[in-house]
This record gives sequence, structure tokens and C-alpha cells, in this order.
Amino acid sequence: MEGIDSYGYAPGDWLSIGPAQISACGLKPWLDGMRLGLDATRQLSVHVRATNLTSEDVKDIEEFICAFPNVYALYLHMCHLEDDSLVHIIRLIQNKPLQSLWLTDNLFTPQGIAQLANGLHGTKLRKLTLDNNYVGSAGCAALARAIPKSNLAWISLEGCNLQVKDMCAILKASRNSKIEFLDLSQNFLGTKLGMRNVNRLLANNNGRLEYLQMRDCGITNSGLGIIAPGVAKSRGLIELNINFNPKVAIKSVERMLDIIEYHPSLEDVNVFGCSGYSGLYTGVYMDPVARRIDLWRRARFMIAMVSARVIERIGCKSILAIFPIDLFRALKVMLGDHMVDN
Repeated sequence: MEGIDSYGYAPGDWLSIGPAQISACGLKPWLDGMRLGLDATRQLSVHVRATNLTSEDVKDIEEFICAFPNVYALYLHMCHLEDDSLVHIIRLIQNKPLQSLWLTDNLFTPQGIAQLANGLHGTKLRKLTLDNNYVGSAGCAALARAIPKSNLAWISLEGCNLQVKDMCAILKASRNSKIEFLDLSQNFLGTKLGMRNVNRLLANNNGRLEYLQMRDCGITNSGLGIIAPGVAKSRGLIELNINFNPKVAIKSVERMLDIIEYHPSLEDVNVFGCSGYSGLYTGVYMDPVARRIDLWRRARFMIAMVSARVIERIGCKSILAIFPIDLFRALKVMLGDHMVDN
């Protein structure tokens, strides 16, 4: 399948492997057949999904990839891989210039993750995704040691059930590294200790960190207040994602946006699923005029929703009977002179 990788890679061939490609003899017969038909000069991304792979299957994939000089990515998603397959994966990233490695939803243990982290040194790997694996304290400690010495620019640990102290080690290691994208979503990071470490990372990342994902991390209003100064000081941050943190209220988001209103690089603060934002907007634009227009549109939408329900219940024929025109004038004055009807 030819196309462009959804994470920004150049065009190339996508080789997708699913349950239908695995026979009683394993994956090797199918791979041998594909090897004859593929152009070795093309860029190749290998995607393996929803299959029960053994260590021997991973070894066959390693041998297959070694036959092609331009393989840039390997995706192993929901393959029920265990630690014994990591020896082939480590050997692969050390011998091939892989840029991206996705090992999501597998059965690795903290000891296996630590083994993988220790094998990152000297590789050209830029993206590592370990979502929904049991990383544990041992895995986090090894990753924290490996991150500053590696070429990693992207690391995702979503849904790995990490402890706050483990995530703090990752955050500390990311300060003096090449990390541009960090995803700690669906881990309970919202304590004061966690938020203070996030604040330190944002304030001292030398402009490298561009994308920080903290969806469903248990962030509270006070936690958002702790990281706001760090967001304001971060020089290279482009996107902050705090979706699905229902304990964060509109007032806290607006207070933070006031602090970071003139940020030189920040383009988007994603707050979908926070208290008061559900179903309204997925992001808040950082341009001051656009933000005020956005606030006015949201206010009109909320008023219209409430008034429609009241009209339905009491049979009122005019919205002005419920919301006098003076309220609209007051909102325009409060939200600024840039409110326009589009």
C-alpha cells in the first residue's frame, strides 16, 4: 500500500501483515513470497497488527527487513509479544537505520523494557512508542538513563500505568535530551510532585520540546496553575494537550491562557473533555483576537442551548423573555470589542 505516513514520513510502501498472512508454517513462507515482489529501492514501513506472533516470527521479520536497505519503520501492534522476542528487535534497531519503532499493546515486562532501553544507545531510532505495555519502575529507570544518550525525539508511554515517581524520572531525563514529543497520557500524573516536574521540564527544555500530551492524567485546577509559568517560559512548545481531565474548570483554563497569551510559539491548547468544554471545542487558539471571538461564539452557543431547553419546557415564544437584550450587550462589553457575527 502506497501513501504518506500519518506522522509525517515521506511516501513509501506500507507492508501490512495481519492474521490472514500467518499459516501453519508461520510467517516465513508469506515473507519469502513478498521479498521477491517488492522493490528494494523503495522506502518501506512494515505494519504487523492483531496477530499472535512468536519469537521465531519476529526473527523472520528481522531477516526480512534486513534484506531491504530502506526500511524506516516497524509497527508491532497487539501482537502478544513477550520478552523473548526483544532480542531480535534490539538486534534489528542496532543493525538497521530504523527511524520509528511502535510496540503498542503487547505483553512486555519491566525487565524486557529495560533490556530494550539499554539497547537504544548508538541506534538511529527517533520514535519509540510503548503504549499500553507494563513498563514498571525498572523500565522507566532504564528509559530515563537511555533518553539523554539516545537520538530519540519522540517517546510515547500512554496507558502504561506508571507511578508518579517513575514519570518524574522520565520528565527529568527529557530536560537535556532531543525529545520533541512526549506522551504520558492515561497515567496518573496530576499530583503536585508530577506537575512540578512538568513545570521544570517546560521551563528548562532549551526550546526542544514541541508537543506535550497529558490526556486523562488526573490534572486538577491547582495542577494547571503549577504548570502555567512553565508553559509561559517554554520557548519551543507548539501544542499542549490536556484533554479528558474533567477536574479542570473553564476558569482555570482561561487563567492559564491569560498567562501564556503572548507565547511566541504555542499554537494550540487542547482542552476537550475538561469541565465545561465537553462537546464544544477541541482546542483554544492562541491568537488573542481569535480567542475572544471563540469565547463569544461559545457564550452564544451555551445561551442558545439553555434557552432552547427553557422554551421547550415553559412554552415561551421569545428568547428575549428569558435572556434580555441587555445581557448580550453586557457580554460583548465583557469579552471585548472584537466580537463579530460570522
